[in-house]
Amino acid sequence: MANFIKGSIMMACLEEILEDAKGEIIIISPEIRLQDWIKEVLSNKSDEPRVKITLVFGNSEEEIGSSISKEDFKFLAYFPNIEIRHEPRLQSRYYANETKALLSSMDLHDFQLTNNIEFGILVSQSLIGGITGHTVDSEAWNYFQNVIENSNLLYLRVPEFEDKMMGLTRKYISSETELDNLSKLLRVRLTKRQDADNEQ
Repeated sequence: MANFIKGSIMMACLEEILEDAKGEIIIISPEIRLQDWIKEVLSNKSDEPRVKITLVFGNSEEEIGSSISKEDFKFLAYFPNIEIRHEPRLQSRYYANETKALLSSMDLHDFQLTNNIEFGILVSQSLIGGITGHTVDSEAWNYFQNVIENSNLLYLRVPEFEDKMMGLTRKYISSETELDNLSKLLRVRLTKRQDADNEQ
Protein backbone atom coordinates (compact mmCIF):
# COMPACT_ATOMS: atom_id res chain seq x y z
CA MET A 1 0.00 0.00 0.00
CA ALA A 2 1.37 3.43 -0.96
CA ASN A 3 0.25 6.92 0.12
CA PHE A 4 1.35 10.30 -1.18
CA ILE A 5 2.27 12.62 1.70
CA LYS A 6 3.60 16.16 2.00
CA GLY A 7 4.56 18.88 4.45
CA SER A 8 4.63 18.23 8.18
CA ILE A 9 2.96 14.82 7.75
CA MET A 10 6.32 13.53 6.50
CA MET A 11 7.97 14.42 9.79
CA ALA A 12 5.25 12.56 11.67
CA CYS A 13 5.68 9.53 9.39
CA LEU A 14 9.44 9.51 9.90
CA GLU A 15 9.00 9.73 13.67
CA GLU A 16 6.53 6.84 13.56
CA ILE A 17 8.91 4.71 11.48
CA LEU A 18 11.72 5.24 13.99
CA GLU A 19 9.53 4.76 17.07
CA ASP A 20 7.70 1.67 15.83
CA ALA A 21 10.81 -0.25 14.76
CA LYS A 22 11.04 -3.62 16.49
CA GLY A 23 13.85 -5.23 14.49
CA GLU A 24 15.30 -2.83 11.94
CA ILE A 25 15.83 0.84 11.13
CA ILE A 26 17.21 1.84 7.74
CA ILE A 27 18.30 5.42 7.07
CA ILE A 28 19.58 6.16 3.56
CA SER A 29 20.37 9.77 2.74
CA PRO A 30 23.20 11.61 0.92
CA GLU A 31 23.90 13.66 4.05
CA ILE A 32 23.49 12.69 7.69
CA ARG A 33 22.80 15.72 9.87
CA LEU A 34 20.48 14.62 12.64
CA GLN A 35 18.16 17.18 14.17
CA ASP A 36 17.70 17.06 17.93
CA TRP A 37 14.21 15.55 17.73
CA ILE A 38 15.51 12.70 15.55
CA LYS A 39 18.29 12.00 18.05
CA GLU A 40 15.74 11.99 20.84
CA VAL A 41 13.57 9.42 19.05
CA LEU A 42 16.59 7.29 18.12
CA SER A 43 17.90 7.43 21.69
CA ASN A 44 14.96 5.28 22.71
CA LYS A 45 16.54 2.48 20.64
CA SER A 46 19.95 2.71 22.33
CA ASP A 47 18.79 0.14 24.90
CA GLU A 48 17.30 -2.18 22.29
CA PRO A 49 20.14 -4.34 20.90
CA ARG A 50 17.67 -6.38 18.84
CA VAL A 51 16.95 -3.32 16.69
CA LYS A 52 19.57 -3.19 13.95
CA ILE A 53 20.29 0.29 12.58
CA THR A 54 21.64 0.46 9.03
CA LEU A 55 22.73 3.90 7.86
CA VAL A 56 24.00 4.68 4.35
CA PHE A 57 25.26 8.13 3.41
CA GLY A 58 26.77 9.43 0.20
CA ASN A 59 28.24 12.42 -1.59
CA SER A 60 31.93 13.27 -1.56
CA GLU A 61 34.30 10.33 -1.27
CA GLU A 62 37.25 12.63 -0.56
CA GLU A 63 35.47 14.76 2.05
CA ILE A 64 33.40 12.29 4.03
CA GLY A 65 33.07 14.85 6.81
CA SER A 66 30.86 16.94 4.54
CA SER A 67 28.31 14.11 4.43
CA ILE A 68 28.25 12.93 8.05
CA SER A 69 29.16 15.13 10.98
CA LYS A 70 31.58 14.13 13.73
CA GLU A 71 28.92 14.91 16.30
CA ASP A 72 26.38 12.60 14.66
CA PHE A 73 28.93 9.81 14.29
CA LYS A 74 29.81 10.06 18.00
CA PHE A 75 26.09 9.86 18.80
CA LEU A 76 25.53 6.82 16.58
CA ALA A 77 28.74 4.91 17.26
CA TYR A 78 27.67 3.51 20.62
CA PHE A 79 24.34 2.06 19.59
CA PRO A 80 24.53 -1.66 20.33
CA ASN A 81 23.60 -2.88 16.84
CA ILE A 82 24.60 -0.56 14.01
CA GLU A 83 26.34 -0.45 10.67
CA ILE A 84 27.32 2.73 8.83
CA ARG A 85 28.03 2.60 5.10
CA HIS A 86 29.06 4.95 2.29
CA GLU A 87 27.87 5.07 -1.32
CA PRO A 88 29.35 8.06 -3.22
CA ARG A 89 26.70 7.94 -5.98
CA LEU A 90 23.81 8.15 -3.52
CA GLN A 91 21.15 10.77 -4.19
CA SER A 92 18.11 8.89 -2.83
CA ARG A 93 16.41 9.21 0.53
CA TYR A 94 14.81 6.16 2.12
CA TYR A 95 13.75 5.76 5.74
CA ALA A 96 12.33 2.40 6.84
CA ASN A 97 11.63 -0.11 9.55
CA GLU A 98 10.59 -3.73 9.07
CA THR A 99 6.97 -2.86 8.16
CA LYS A 100 6.92 0.56 6.47
CA ALA A 101 9.12 2.96 4.55
CA LEU A 102 9.22 6.58 3.44
CA LEU A 103 10.66 7.40 0.01
CA SER A 104 11.11 11.14 0.10
CA SER A 105 12.77 14.31 -1.13
CA MET A 106 13.23 15.29 2.53
CA ASP A 107 16.71 15.62 4.01
CA LEU A 108 17.27 14.78 7.66
CA HIS A 109 18.92 18.13 8.34
CA ASP A 110 16.71 20.56 6.48
CA PHE A 111 13.04 20.58 7.42
CA GLN A 112 12.20 23.97 5.92
CA LEU A 113 8.73 22.86 5.03
CA THR A 114 7.43 26.41 4.87
CA ASN A 115 10.03 27.35 2.25
CA ASN A 116 10.56 24.10 0.34
CA ILE A 117 8.23 21.95 -1.69
CA GLU A 118 8.73 18.50 -0.14
CA PHE A 119 6.89 15.26 -0.74
CA GLY A 120 7.12 11.57 -0.04
CA ILE A 121 5.57 8.20 -0.67
CA LEU A 122 4.78 6.16 2.44
CA VAL A 123 4.67 2.44 1.70
CA SER A 124 3.78 -0.41 4.02
CA GLN A 125 3.89 -4.16 3.72
CA SER A 126 0.82 -5.85 2.40
CA LEU A 127 -0.15 -9.48 2.63
CA ILE A 128 -0.62 -9.63 -1.13
CA GLY A 129 2.76 -7.96 -1.72
CA GLY A 130 4.44 -10.44 0.55
CA ILE A 131 3.05 -13.30 -1.53
CA THR A 132 3.37 -11.92 -5.05
CA GLY A 133 6.35 -9.60 -4.56
CA HIS A 134 4.99 -7.09 -7.10
CA THR A 135 4.11 -4.08 -4.98
CA VAL A 136 5.86 -0.76 -4.43
CA ASP A 137 6.85 -1.72 -0.88
CA SER A 138 8.59 -4.96 -1.86
CA GLU A 139 10.26 -3.42 -4.93
CA ALA A 140 11.57 -0.47 -2.89
CA TRP A 141 12.75 -2.78 -0.09
CA ASN A 142 14.62 -5.04 -2.55
CA TYR A 143 16.14 -2.08 -4.40
CA PHE A 144 17.51 -0.47 -1.24
CA GLN A 145 18.73 -3.80 0.15
CA ASN A 146 20.83 -3.98 -3.01
CA VAL A 147 22.08 -0.42 -2.42
CA ILE A 148 23.08 -1.41 1.13
CA GLU A 149 24.85 -4.60 0.05
CA ASN A 150 26.86 -2.76 -2.62
CA SER A 151 27.89 0.17 -0.42
CA ASN A 152 31.18 0.43 1.45
CA LEU A 153 30.97 -0.73 5.07
CA LEU A 154 32.84 1.76 7.28
CA TYR A 155 31.59 0.98 10.78
CA LEU A 156 30.10 -2.13 12.34
CA ARG A 157 29.04 -2.74 15.91
CA VAL A 158 27.28 -6.00 16.76
CA PRO A 159 25.55 -7.31 19.86
CA GLU A 160 26.36 -10.57 21.61
CA PHE A 161 23.54 -12.64 23.08
CA GLU A 162 23.47 -15.64 25.40
CA ASP A 163 20.83 -18.32 24.91
CA LYS A 164 18.66 -18.93 27.96
CA MET A 165 16.01 -21.51 28.78
CA MET A 166 17.35 -24.03 26.25
CA GLY A 167 17.42 -21.44 23.46
CA LEU A 168 13.90 -20.13 23.98
CA THR A 169 15.11 -16.68 25.08
CA ARG A 170 18.26 -14.67 24.48
CA LYS A 171 19.94 -12.35 26.97
CA TYR A 172 21.96 -9.39 25.74
CA ILE A 173 25.56 -9.53 26.98
CA SER A 174 27.40 -6.63 25.32
CA SER A 175 28.29 -5.11 21.95
CA GLU A 176 31.60 -5.11 20.17
CA THR A 177 32.89 -2.82 17.45
CA GLU A 178 34.08 -5.20 14.74
CA LEU A 179 35.05 -2.59 12.14
CA ASP A 180 35.82 1.12 12.44
CA ASN A 181 37.25 2.89 9.41
CA LEU A 182 35.06 5.94 9.99
CA SER A 183 36.80 7.29 13.10
CA LYS A 184 40.02 7.73 11.15
CA LEU A 185 38.30 9.32 8.16
CA LEU A 186 36.48 11.81 10.42
CA ARG A 187 39.45 12.22 12.79
CA VAL A 188 37.29 11.22 15.73
CA ARG A 189 38.47 9.36 18.79
CA LEU A 190 35.98 7.05 20.42
CA THR A 191 36.85 6.40 24.04
CA LYS A 192 36.66 3.15 25.96
CA ARG A 193 34.85 5.04 28.71
CA GLN A 194 32.00 5.96 26.34
CA ASP A 195 31.97 2.36 25.14
CA ALA A 196 31.60 1.03 28.68
CA ASP A 197 28.88 3.55 29.51
CA ASN A 198 26.88 2.44 26.52
CA GLU A 199 27.05 -1.24 27.43
CA GLN A 200 25.80 -0.80 31.00
